[in-house]
Amino acid sequence: MTETAKPKLHELLKKARVSQALTLEMVSERLKLTKAQIEYFESPDLDLEHLSPFQRGYLRNYADILSIDIGEFESAFPDGITVSSHLSRVEQDSAEQKPMISNSVMRWGMWAIIAVIVIVLIAINQ
Repeated sequence: MTETAKPKLHELLKKARVSQALTLEMVSERLKLTKAQIEYFESPDLDLEHLSPFQRGYLRNYADILSIDIGEFESAFPDGITVSSHLSRVEQDSAEQKPMISNSVMRWGMWAIIAVIVIVLIAINQ
């Protein structure tokens, strides 16, 4: 690992976060990580060679939030590990999801149920 890449990445992350007016708490909430983990990514103790696959993914996501390309730091990671690939976010459920059954089908179904109930009630009372 090159010693120039290790401190350079943590400094770049912190500088970008501060310049974008993001607090550690804001980043922590967005990435669903502890504040301590974000602080580790920004500390001189950041050891790129010994990050777990999950930590590398979180680091990549953190860099992506800050619009930092960490591809230039790949030489500091163990051989064969690419960390600069771009992952697209999976959209979470939104409030505007289409119903599984359209409104018109549901309306006709309700009328059919009411009609059946009325017919059964008429048949019982005769």
